[in-house]
Amino acid sequence: MRHIFDQKAPVLSGIITEYAQRTPERNAIKDGATEYSFGALEILSNNLAQRLVETYHVRKGQRILFIAEKASEIIVAVIATWKAGAVFVPVDRNNGANRTKFIIDNVSPAVIISSQELLTKFAEVIADIPTISYEFIRTMDKVNDSFTSKPEVVGDDIAIILHTSGSTGNPKGVVLEHKSVVAYFRAHNLLFLFDEECKNINYGPYHFDVSIQDTFLPLYFGAAVYVYRGMLISTIVINLLLKESATHVIAVSSVLALITGDKDEIQKLKGSGLKVCMTGGEICDTKLINKWLATLPDIRLYNGYGPTECNSLCMAYQIPVADYDRDALFPIGKPFDQMKVALIDGNMEEITENGKTGTLIVAGPQLMREYWNLPDHTEKAFFWLRGERYYITGDLAKRDDEGNYYFEGRNDSEVKIHGRRINLNEIRNCLLRIEDTDYAVVGTVAVNNTTSIYAYVYQSAEKKQLEQPYIIEFLRKTLPEYMIPKYVFVSSEIIKTSTNKINEQEIRKDVESKILAVTN
Repeated sequence: MRHIFDQKAPVLSGIITEYAQRTPERNAIKDGATEYSFGALEILSNNLAQRLVETYHVRKGQRILFIAEKASEIIVAVIATWKAGAVFVPVDRNNGANRTKFIIDNVSPAVIISSQELLTKFAEVIADIPTISYEFIRTMDKVNDSFTSKPEVVGDDIAIILHTSGSTGNPKGVVLEHKSVVAYFRAHNLLFLFDEECKNINYGPYHFDVSIQDTFLPLYFGAAVYVYRGMLISTIVINLLLKESATHVIAVSSVLALITGDKDEIQKLKGSGLKVCMTGGEICDTKLINKWLATLPDIRLYNGYGPTECNSLCMAYQIPVADYDRDALFPIGKPFDQMKVALIDGNMEEITENGKTGTLIVAGPQLMREYWNLPDHTEKAFFWLRGERYYITGDLAKRDDEGNYYFEGRNDSEVKIHGRRINLNEIRNCLLRIEDTDYAVVGTVAVNNTTSIYAYVYQSAEKKQLEQPYIIEFLRKTLPEYMIPKYVFVSSEIIKTSTNKINEQEIRKDVESKILAVTN
């Protein structure tokens, strides 16, 4: 089948046009309240694009900011944005007013789009910038079926600006071009194999790069998408997977754990139409992977890796079978088609030896163009190797003899205590081997000028709570005494980011403040 990427210009403005013309009545998106066929989605996005250009005077390259409330209408509006040659800039609906104002001031949007509730909530920082509500999109008059004022969009044009946390305390905008997003879609689908018979459930919020993966990638290949707006409760989500005949599940590891539930719940998926499960984005518990593969042995299950700067994912490893004797984490695999990865040491020299840990760098057509309005940050983010531009991820990895890479933590995962070099990731991996552990965070804290190791262990509420002596004894079976955490915390609650990923930074702050409160 011919796809949009076969056309001369790799762009997103015609993301669904082919399917709207060939199968206009086929469902494209729904969210439990509204739904649109491919034909209706094309007509509605054409009409909105026409309004953006003629009524709001949006010009090619201008930014349209979305306060990203989940609903079918956000997809209509994003496609209309691309048709108008404008740039999709989503922000977290849970941002404070100051953070939202910083992003608004930084990108100078021509229009802001969201639900009327959120437009009202942020009215003070929106000020006099024109707005469009989801409610208006849902009910607007259909002027015609085509978009007569469309600009020429080319692959080098900016498609998306996604804001990530910045080291300066302000968010930084990752600038992704049309051609880099399309390159990502094409490469990733060599694993996913989305087609017009497939259906995916969207779990990721729309200010998060996973939403590009779980919504616009399947639409690009003619698959249908269900925009899930409910709570991540295992029973509800699994019943939805069955009701909607979902073929693909895409979820960061902590979300996949919530979906999975207990052993009896996931058993419902036996005999379902699920073909593919992609997880990753954070440390992935081998016990969780084993549970899925034991229940659905025929599913293609991938552990993926990739920063926003490389379009969500750029590496993956297919985990073939459950491995109950595995001590180490599963690898993150090999780079996607046309992508390259390498390792460098602290002197910025390439590491060619297998088994040696270094900083992971990534090159290829999926790379971002730059950080918006941050030339100094952009320059520091890249490294030239053999004439190619590589993005420096800041993540540590090692490579095995088969060319698969293993995530080894961040650059700051290695510490020195009493003259001994300790990789905190080794302690974390040991904690994850405890049967009832769902997640673990390991760090250090300075108390009375002495640096000590602490461990935070998370387990879901329905499990029997682990006791500190048991955890310590378990660790002593594997680790030397100097690597045993002095402080161990066990909890059935865990701090999450607005994208539903586990917020390790805030967990560390919380644990360290508790330790200091007791010891000072």
